[in-house]
Amino acid sequence: MLQYSGPEGGRPFDPADPGLDVPDDDEPPPQLLPLTPEIVVSQMTGGRRLRMATECNELISATDWADLHPGETLPTRTTTFTTTQSVGPGAERAVRLGGDGTPLVAEFAAAELAALVHSSSWAGARLIGDALDLRHRLPRLWSRICETEIEAWQARRIAQATRHLTKHEAGYVDAAIADQVGRLPWGRLQALVDAAIIEANPERAAQLADLVGKADKKVHVGQSDDHGLTTVYARVDAAAGIWLDAIIDRLADLLAAQGDESSKDNRRATALGLLAHPARAIQLLTTPVGTDGETCADGEAGPATAGPDTHGTDSAGTDSGAGDDDEPGLFDDPEPPDPGHPGPPEPDLPDPDGPEHPGTPGRPLTEAEIIAAVRRLDPDKLRPRVLLNLHLAEQTVRTGTGVARTDGLGPQSADTVRAWLGDCTILLRPVIDLPAGLTPVDAYEIPQAMRDHMQLRQPVSSFPFAASRGRLDLDHTIPYRAGCGPGQTRIANLAPLSRLEHRLVTHGDWSRRQPEPGTLLFRAPHGHIYLVDHNGTHPLGTSTFAQAVWNTATPE
Repeated sequence: MLQYSGPEGGRPFDPADPGLDVPDDDEPPPQLLPLTPEIVVSQMTGGRRLRMATECNELISATDWADLHPGETLPTRTTTFTTTQSVGPGAERAVRLGGDGTPLVAEFAAAELAALVHSSSWAGARLIGDALDLRHRLPRLWSRICETEIEAWQARRIAQATRHLTKHEAGYVDAAIADQVGRLPWGRLQALVDAAIIEANPERAAQLADLVGKADKKVHVGQSDDHGLTTVYARVDAAAGIWLDAIIDRLADLLAAQGDESSKDNRRATALGLLAHPARAIQLLTTPVGTDGETCADGEAGPATAGPDTHGTDSAGTDSGAGDDDEPGLFDDPEPPDPGHPGPPEPDLPDPDGPEHPGTPGRPLTEAEIIAAVRRLDPDKLRPRVLLNLHLAEQTVRTGTGVARTDGLGPQSADTVRAWLGDCTILLRPVIDLPAGLTPVDAYEIPQAMRDHMQLRQPVSSFPFAASRGRLDLDHTIPYRAGCGPGQTRIANLAPLSRLEHRLVTHGDWSRRQPEPGTLLFRAPHGHIYLVDHNGTHPLGTSTFAQAVWNTATPE
């Protein structure tokens, strides 16, 4: 609470206090005491606790309101979990606002509750449904709500996501993720929720994905703005999205190789526009380009080839092997061509120096010539290269059902991934043995094999509550110093950070220690300590215990 210096000698300024004489308009405004970091921290943390308590209490009150308005004595209407009974026109009925296992509620009760909290009747019904789902279907989350340990909005999102499940299946999700809520940012937590929903009932998840996929696919072009730009919104199958992202990225790299010096995002937008002119896009894809071109934006070098060995990025924007030209890609032919079976012939392109265009070597092909060549082209040669990392549990491999996790796309049902892989050429790469680790190296530079290992081991930034993934820096926890001993570059001394987070611990006042691989401690500029591990972020505060933990992790 803000302080002012006045007749009360620094008494908290609270206009709601009837015992305080609030200055009138003719008096000068109260003078605020100088702010300190401790005051601001106290205000922020205190305000957050108050907001959490208010919102959690709102959920508890919603269940109390439902208990005061039971629906057992009223006729029921048709819902997902109830049957139809005779009811007079316009009469109040019993409705099930939550999922399977929640009690019936009098239909009109939600409207009155909504008016009390200044929201619509629909929002009031949703509030009661979410609260009842938490109390009756997600008991572990409900216990944490009652103890004001988690954000109410996150608990409500989980209740809504699991409403189509049976009570038993919802309980499975509750047991799987309840302890993670509050420790992970919502994006990472949502991936865990999605995976648990699939694991609760893989068959239903696959059926639901198929139904939703057929109903929700769309492409929409927005209205152009004053600068002649528009927004294209597309909701497509995930597999189609992967291919689209890869072909756009490949076209963008080829544009750079031809001299386009604009940013990568700008070139990707140009590439998407090229797909509206298939002949010109194919001409670009089939144009030979040297292998020493600079094709990556922002000073990052990479190969620029139009053949099947072109490296792109995966759907999450992570580097999928750029610069490692000798390593076969996921969709490359795993065997070299047999000289006795040379494969399909090259397209028979018109002779540039033929009678139609004498003396014009290197001229651009006409659209008719491109179309003629395309008809004789092998489509597989134009496939973009995609690196897709699949993480499968032993049970999923053995039974063929369950969850398959994909980098950048989150958890998917095994049936969905099986459909993705049905129309492509696959090259399996060796499994990286994460527990075995890698041999440390003496150089400052991090070998590509170690980068790949870290990407799979810690795909998300290790900074407190971070959600950054993709192109992350691998930072030495104990700074590398030449001549200070061998093996400084090792798994146990590396941690993924975004560029900003890297700068915070390198040039800012943040301190960081890694007592064991994958477990890190961070100390903020004003002393707050955070422990980050595979379970998320654990705020330890500034207590004596927190300081003892920090001191215990002192590096050798």
